Amino acid sequence: MTKREYHNEINRRFYDFINHNYKDYEINDEMGGRILLVDKDDNIIEYHQSQHTVETYGWHAEDEDKVKDHADDMRNFLNTFIISQVKKEYEEAKT
Repeated sequence: MTKREYHNEINRRFYDFINHNYKDYEINDEMGGRILLVDKDDNIIEYHQSQHTVETYGWHAEDEDKVKDHADDMRNFLNTFIISQVKKEYEEAKT
């Protein structure tokens, strides 16, 4: 597995996770290296495809906790399950 394949695999698994668990978010990929996840109330969660980070901004006051909770869940799943598993597979492929 090359480094490019490593990053692509992390991104693919993250998108699968979003599509399965957060169907109320639309994926907007017009930002270059970033993906915007936008819900029906225009709350935004940003995913950086090369750094594999999740950030929130532009939420409405009444949805702030929900959006932050969603971003925290996404970030935790990304770091705990996706990145660690792909990293393990990447390291095993190098040997």
